[in-house]
Amino acid sequence: MNLLKKFKNSIKRIIIINYIFVVLTIITGVVITNWIQIIIDDKHHQFVDVNGQIANLPILIERNKINFTNYIRQGRIEDLKEYQLLNQEIAKKLNLINTDKSMNDFTVMSYHGSLERMYMAQNKLSNNIIESGLLTLDDYDSFLYVSELFKYMVLQANHLTTSYLDFSSNEYTKMTQKSKQIQAFIFVGIIILACISIVIGIYLLGGIFKTLNTLSVQSKLLSQKKWDIEDLKKVPYFELNNVIQAFNQMKHNIKHNIEELKQKSSLEKKLHTERLLNFEKEKLLRSTQIKSLQMQMNPHFLFNTLNMISRTIKLNKTETSVQLIESTSNILRYNLRMKNNYVFLNEELSALKSYVYVQQQRFQERIHFTIKNEVSLQKIELPPLILQPLVENAIVHGLSNVVKGGKIIIKLSVDSNFLNISVKDNGNGMSKIEVENFLYKGDSSKSNGIALNNIKKRLSLLYGNNYLFNINSSLGKGTEVQLILPTKRG
Repeated sequence: MNLLKKFKNSIKRIIIINYIFVVLTIITGVVITNWIQIIIDDKHHQFVDVNGQIANLPILIERNKINFTNYIRQGRIEDLKEYQLLNQEIAKKLNLINTDKSMNDFTVMSYHGSLERMYMAQNKLSNNIIESGLLTLDDYDSFLYVSELFKYMVLQANHLTTSYLDFSSNEYTKMTQKSKQIQAFIFVGIIILACISIVIGIYLLGGIFKTLNTLSVQSKLLSQKKWDIEDLKKVPYFELNNVIQAFNQMKHNIKHNIEELKQKSSLEKKLHTERLLNFEKEKLLRSTQIKSLQMQMNPHFLFNTLNMISRTIKLNKTETSVQLIESTSNILRYNLRMKNNYVFLNEELSALKSYVYVQQQRFQERIHFTIKNEVSLQKIELPPLILQPLVENAIVHGLSNVVKGGKIIIKLSVDSNFLNISVKDNGNGMSKIEVENFLYKGDSSKSNGIALNNIKKRLSLLYGNNYLFNINSSLGKGTEVQLILPTKRG
């Protein structure tokens, strides 16, 4: 069925390409027609512009004659300047015919050439008269000749205007007719190409749809699980023949795959059962390992606490003895009742406070404990017995040689979706090599009981790599153990 859909898409593409070809041909014809019309319009505007300027030539020549005559008679500089400016303007307008490369009319060129020669002769004689200053008899004859020349120039300019107007009108008519012929040719070409495209499309689709119908029937039979139908025969269409061969091959592959699936089905059931058993075993082992680590407890702490309670009783410190017993009971109860991998932070912090109270009574002024909590306790969960071992490690290893003034600061804060735990002491500290050995090589030669290695193993089992365990320490400057844990399970 996928092959059938694929082939139908191929037919649609053929039809779309056919239509696109016809549309592109039409668009090309329209673009060419518009381009020709733009050329004609530009040429028309050029004709109109030149006609307008040439039509002004007789007026300019007449005005120039008056300026020249007035200057000769009255000698005013204003008339001379006006005469020179108009002379330049006449030259520019005559030059319009010379710059028109399409100009090929004999009449226009004849009038233009005659007028241009008259202009040059008039200009030369006029300049000679102006330069001589006083009119001699010869100059007066030249003056009369120039005056007559101006009259002929006006007459010739009128002839030039009329002939150029006839020329431009004829040229515009010819261009318009030629444009219509080209448009008609393009229109006929588009119709012919469209008809050819439609005929070819009908011819191709006739054979294609016949084969397509056969493919459809065969596909329905395959959908009814009839795998023994005959193979489709080859057809003269190359792409369609590829589809038929692929269809036949698909039929054989389906039949072969069904047989293989039947054989593999029983094996997969066995493998699935074995995987479930292995998963349950791994889960049980993982849970047992975590529980074992949680239930570890330092026997020296319990022994020392009982001795301390005994001494306070002998010293008749009733309230202290009662508080020590309650704190110890709270610690033991917390250790014994833990059955889950996670507890709420308020429970963990309550057990820590009981532990800190016991140790404060034991060490008195030797060690001072500070708890800085910046966290809302109810909503955050973490593995049990995480805080107490950190504090115990600071006491046993960090402040073991401190006689007085020892400090342990426990700080809790939340940043984004992570809980930050810091336990810092001002004790002996560790060397850089000792820190690296513990963090990266797992060397825990100084640890015993519920210590840092215990915490690290449990966090690795519960969080994988989604936690941070770090130690900042240097000899003689104390140690800070940092934990960054997700505030949500998973």
